[in-house]
Amino acid sequence: QSGPTADPSRRELQLENPFQTMPFCTGCGDQVEGKFCKMCGTPAPAGGAGGAPPSAPPPPPYGGPGGPDPALGFKRALEQGECTECFDRLCKEPAGALFRGPQRACCHYFHVRCGITRLTSADPTCRVCKAAFDAVQPFPDVHKDPMKWFSFVDADHNDKLSKQEVLEALKAVLNVDPVVMMERMPQQWKSEWDKNKDGNICIEEFVSPQGLLAFVEANMPPPHSVAPPALSAGTKEAWFHFWDVDRSNSLEREEVVRALIKTFKLSEDLNSVSQMREILDATWCIFDSDGSGSVEMNEFCMRDGLGDTVMATQQRR
Repeated sequence: QSGPTADPSRRELQLENPFQTMPFCTGCGDQVEGKFCKMCGTPAPAGGAGGAPPSAPPPPPYGGPGGPDPALGFKRALEQGECTECFDRLCKEPAGALFRGPQRACCHYFHVRCGITRLTSADPTCRVCKAAFDAVQPFPDVHKDPMKWFSFVDADHNDKLSKQEVLEALKAVLNVDPVVMMERMPQQWKSEWDKNKDGNICIEEFVSPQGLLAFVEANMPPPHSVAPPALSAGTKEAWFHFWDVDRSNSLEREEVVRALIKTFKLSEDLNSVSQMREILDATWCIFDSDGSGSVEMNEFCMRDGLGDTVMATQQRR
């Protein structure tokens, strides 16, 4: 995944030692403070805080330099609190994190069943950031043991959680609208919980009767979703526009994967999910003739285009 472009001003941030700079993420090029990149979740490079800036931005884990981000479908899923393997909401079933040895492999969350399937595949890496892992551990129950849950989410073991860490983890375990939570929670963050204004909260600020967890459960509505249009010969353009959220008139590969899995309701059947990925892997280069990592609307909607190919394949199943 090639993450958001790093702010150039952040490249000059110094630690207390003026000769020691923060390392740069190998996934998105942003600076890393702690064990994981806060922008894309990639583990920090070896060498810790003493790492030096690269002479050029590192290549993204997917695709070639200069092209669109082929992991845009993952970004949509992460925003909505979805598992990036099956693209269903994480809170619908037991979710967990990927581990390598005793440590978290990365900051991303998956359904436990999806993580195990990925672990036993030929490529046991995080679908999003490509971090290798050797185990999947489920979330502790946030209601029965909030302190253990807090510790589980605290991947860098500093006894505090950042706003982003809390948001991503709560989206994985609570049946609340992720968009509303992302809009409302920051408004309360500094005034209600982050009393020392360091950008983090401690366990007491999370679990107290007036804490963050109680606020979210009392004030956040359940998820609101709109059913996607069916994909048929007469609805290809409407279907494409529905999933083209950024109105770029193009869809990248993982956007198409996510859209098709949701349209055909494949999330519960990981074999069907795998088959859909295989179909796109086999046909993508035919329609993405320039290798940009995306297909334009005309390439999807034309006769015998990608849309017709996918529909024909589904009808034969």
